[in-house]
Amino acid sequence: MFAIGHMALAYLLGKASAKLFKVSFNIPLILVISIIPDIDILFDFLLKSEIHRGPTHSIIMAILFFIPVFVFYRQKATPYFTALISHSLIADFLIGGQTQLLWPLSATEFGLYTLGFPYINNYNPINIALEFTLFAIALIIMLKTRDLFHLFGTAS
Repeated sequence: MFAIGHMALAYLLGKASAKLFKVSFNIPLILVISIIPDIDILFDFLLKSEIHRGPTHSIIMAILFFIPVFVFYRQKATPYFTALISHSLIADFLIGGQTQLLWPLSATEFGLYTLGFPYINNYNPINIALEFTLFAIALIIMLKTRDLFHLFGTAS
C-alpha cells in the first residue's frame, strides 16, 4: 500500500478508537505514525539491504515499543497504537504480504496471498481502488467532523 492508503486507514481507525475510548488524538501524529514502519525502505536504499516488511513491521516490536507509552498515557495511546499496527496487520497483510509480523520470534512472512489468495501489489487496480476509497471516506469524515480544518489550522 502507498502512504496515502496507510494514512487514510490510520485516520479512520484512529478516529474510531478515539471515539470508542472517549479520547482525543493529534491528526498529524496519527498520519506520521501510520507510515513509520516503512522507514525500512530508507535502510534498504542506504544499506543496500532487503529488510522491507521485516522488523519495523513486526507486531511484537510495536507492542514492545508501546508498552511504556501505554503505561504513561493509558487509553490515550490507543489511537496511535491502532494507527501503527494497522500498517502491517491490515494494509500490508492485504496488499503485498511478505510481512514478518512475528519478528524476532519468527521470520515467517504473512500476507493474504499466503492463505491462497492472488498476490496483489501496489500497482494492482484492486489496491488503487482500495486506496482511493479509503482516501475518499477519510476525506468525507474529515470534512464532516471538521478535522480537515483542524489538520490545516484553519478551524474557527
